[in-house]
Amino acid sequence: MSTVDDAVQALNNSTALTAKVGTRFFYDSPPMNAVLPCVSYYTSLSKPAEYADNSLTARETTLIIEVWTKNESPTAIADIVDSALLAAGFSWVYSQDMPGGSDGVYQKLSKYKQVKEV
Repeated sequence: MSTVDDAVQALNNSTALTAKVGTRFFYDSPPMNAVLPCVSYYTSLSKPAEYADNSLTARETTLIIEVWTKNESPTAIADIVDSALLAAGFSWVYSQDMPGGSDGVYQKLSKYKQVKEV
């Protein structure tokens, strides 16, 4: 499985998370007028991590996971995402709140990385 597949599986397997967002996981960004809260994800960076005998043996992939909410802070849901991905072996890189707009939509962006043998 790819790193993205590992992350999506970990998110789907979190009953605490699916209780909040259902199956609303979107690649790249939520569609216009998506029901919120929801989660989006995409690859930020993929690079070689290890070599042996001039062959790539491991790849480091960094994912961006965004939690989107309406009229409430995304932090509680982002904390559930953290727990699910850390339990699945991902490393947390950083998180940041994105400014909310006049439409009441809030977003929290977090980066996670995984080193995986190829």
